[in-house]
Amino acid sequence: MSWLLEGLSKADVAIAHNYPASSALGAALEPRVRVWYCHEPPRFLYPEEVSPFLSTNAERAPNRHGPRYYGQSMRSWFGALPLVGRRSPRRKAADRHGIRGLSAIWANSEYTRANVRRVYGSLDVEVVYPTIDFSATTPARSGLPREGLNVLTLTRLEWVKNLDTLLDGFARFRKRDDPRAELHIVGEGAAKASLRDQAMRLGLAEAVHLHGFLDDARVSKLAARCQVFACVPLDEPFGMVFPEAMARGLLVLGPDHGGPLEILDGGRLGEVVDALNPDAIAEGLSRLSRLSDVDADRRRSEALLAARQRFSREATAARLSSLLERHGVRF
Repeated sequence: MSWLLEGLSKADVAIAHNYPASSALGAALEPRVRVWYCHEPPRFLYPEEVSPFLSTNAERAPNRHGPRYYGQSMRSWFGALPLVGRRSPRRKAADRHGIRGLSAIWANSEYTRANVRRVYGSLDVEVVYPTIDFSATTPARSGLPREGLNVLTLTRLEWVKNLDTLLDGFARFRKRDDPRAELHIVGEGAAKASLRDQAMRLGLAEAVHLHGFLDDARVSKLAARCQVFACVPLDEPFGMVFPEAMARGLLVLGPDHGGPLEILDGGRLGEVVDALNPDAIAEGLSRLSRLSDVDADRRRSEALLAARQRFSREATAARLSSLLERHGVRF
């Protein structure tokens, strides 16, 4: 790991982002201030601790791809994430030793802070939220359409993102409440073909749009046509797409656990639902669609204000300055 540490003697502060840089930096002797900005502890070493929702719900929804994948990995030998951790005692010991040598640990959410302590014990961990860009202009929104709701999701098309359950929930919402609703999925990944097949089976070929990768300008243009952002990932440590959606003026639906629950302030700023229950997703979309125009505008305003207060560059800069001053570093 020596190449990771080259040139650090000239630095006042070094910040590592995740394994193996995090434990390598902690084992180094310089610079004086060595910080791990933790997006999540190494999942392949500590899968149960870093995936508390999946590890406790792997058998609850056996037909869902995310829990099924995790459940199979728990039982298999080759390539099983939990078994990799158990079969790597030397790596785990070296990682724990390095982490104990850090000057500070900053986590991207309260959820990640809890996971860090679940893995490494009672350490002093501070929360420093990531920063999102508020500079992009978003068309002013007012009210909601009474039919033909457009729902956006933006994520990697991987099973841990739980898009198969979202599709089922959207299908039930469309059948019960809004037969003209449409779902726009932006992203690429291994689940794309399966999601297209699922949409066909559900009779949603004309209502579900798999846009693939879109650049920022095209995402903004598509988001301006939508009213709701919905995403229900499993064990998401933060989820940048949620505050980004709030900044775009979209009403938001997310899971009732992990980083998204924190971003949505426990449900005050958006709908939070059981991520493995399609009926709960459908009901959450229905509640959003039934908001009065006044309530929809109030929800957007409160969400945007909360996002600026927590995730703006100014908020992050003030937080970083305060934490670094504790170590005698001033800017």
